[in-house]
Amino acid sequence: MDPVVIKVGFRGVAGKDGAARLPDGIEGQYLGYGAGGVPVAVDAPSGGGYDDTALSARVDEAQADATLALEQIAAFPVPYDDSALAAGVNANADAIANLPAPYDSTALQGRVTTLEDAPAPDVGWDDVDGKPAAFPPSAHTHAFADITGKPSTFPPSAHSHAIADTTGLQTALDGKQPTTAFKTVNGTSITGTGNIVTAVSFATDAEALAYSTANPTAAVFSSQAS
Repeated sequence: MDPVVIKVGFRGVAGKDGAARLPDGIEGQYLGYGAGGVPVAVDAPSGGGYDDTALSARVDEAQADATLALEQIAAFPVPYDDSALAAGVNANADAIANLPAPYDSTALQGRVTTLEDAPAPDVGWDDVDGKPAAFPPSAHTHAFADITGKPSTFPPSAHSHAIADTTGLQTALDGKQPTTAFKTVNGTSITGTGNIVTAVSFATDAEALAYSTANPTAAVFSSQAS
């Protein structure tokens, strides 16, 4: 659109030289007045002037509502295709889902209060999926008072029992010789097994005579031949 130029006329003042000019401080084209009060440009070129009809038309055009095409308006939002927008949203649904969203604090507090006041869920054992068939015990302790079925007394770890309290012991011992009754032969105990080594010796004549006198039925051999 071409700019509209409106020229305003001022009554001229005479300079020292008698020539008409604009008042001091005013810049522009000085318009004088001709016959019948028609303004004319004092400094207009020869044959110059203006068309009042054309000027009025331009003023009316400037005052009228502007008619602009959409592409003539800078930064005007571009129209969008609903289908294309929906396809783009669906393609980026995961990323959009992670974007922060505004929330209603009153509604949120109401839901929190509802959850806090709700009873604890009651889920039956049969309704639990993926549970193991057996559970290994974990290391744990129990107070002595919490153990049921325990005896009232416990025998000490180091203790003894009477023979009569041991089933079958007395019968097994009957007829056995006590170890205190075992004798020795030439200083060797006969409580074990194996051969007993003895030294061969003969009684003297005097010993044999004394023994045979005391034991007339015993045969006594001395070291001396008779």
